[in-house]
Amino acid sequence: MRALDEVLRADAPGHHAERFEKAWACTGCGACRALCLLDNPVADTLFDGRADAFANDLAPPAVKAFLRDEAATDGARRRARASLDAEGATHATLRYMPGCAEADARPEQVRDAAEAVGLLGRCGCGVSAEVCCGAKLHDAGDRLGLLAQARRFAESVRGVETLVVGDADCLAVLRSVYPRLGVTLPKVEHLSEFAEAHLDRLGAVEAPPRVVWHDPCKLGRGLGVYDAPRRVLSAVLGRPVGEAENHRDKALCSGGGGLVPLTRPETAREIAAMALAELAQGGDTVVVVGCASSRARFAEAGAAVEDFATWVLRGARAGAQRP
Repeated sequence: MRALDEVLRADAPGHHAERFEKAWACTGCGACRALCLLDNPVADTLFDGRADAFANDLAPPAVKAFLRDEAATDGARRRARASLDAEGATHATLRYMPGCAEADARPEQVRDAAEAVGLLGRCGCGVSAEVCCGAKLHDAGDRLGLLAQARRFAESVRGVETLVVGDADCLAVLRSVYPRLGVTLPKVEHLSEFAEAHLDRLGAVEAPPRVVWHDPCKLGRGLGVYDAPRRVLSAVLGRPVGEAENHRDKALCSGGGGLVPLTRPETAREIAAMALAELAQGGDTVVVVGCASSRARFAEAGAAVEDFATWVLRGARAGAQRP
């Protein structure tokens, strides 16, 4: 806090940049606030401190390198993602928005999620993937970059009535950060909220003996969305979804948020291992996630992990086949 105060007083020499690195050591999971009797917003304070430090050119080298790479590859990525918006579906008033990691690495997952939304909504569903929402810019502390990106994103979804979001980190930025920037969006829902509104259109499918839901930090503690994913998964499983010992507001972080895998990779791995030790206890377990960064952390640790969207599609297809 003293180091961040120096930034605010414009008394922070550049060669002491390493003193500010701890501001980027937080995943933003919010567990500290959930456990604090005084409800202290520790993560919010640290992320504000990041932005102040970033504005003074005091971001860690790994963060600067990440943003340079993102800027250098933006055009190519946008062209590649354009193929996800097949047959003019970008004009649909109902759209699915994936996280960047999902759009870049698993385009088939994006198409599956859009199919699920279309089946549940019983209408055409487009995909909004070309323009990033800027969640990583927020994590980096780049206020000006985030504002510019938010305006571009808002323009890209002009005319949309409902935007269904698959990644919890993106949803948190769209719902919590954009309003503070004065950027207006259409109705924004997490995939679990959209699917919950159409539970009667989901069918039960065969499933492994133990399927456990991992509460994404930004969806649960961040936005208070706990019940919707549980109700949807239970409908698709035909039984209550499994729970870790620590769940809902006590759920363990996956270590994937806040750019911590870049700034402190070993810490990110340790956090993921701790969460998985609890989630996967009791043998053969499938961990269902609603967050792209959690999926990456858990998969790297060797877990059997699947996206929430995969289960929604299975349930939507089963429901569509009923008489």
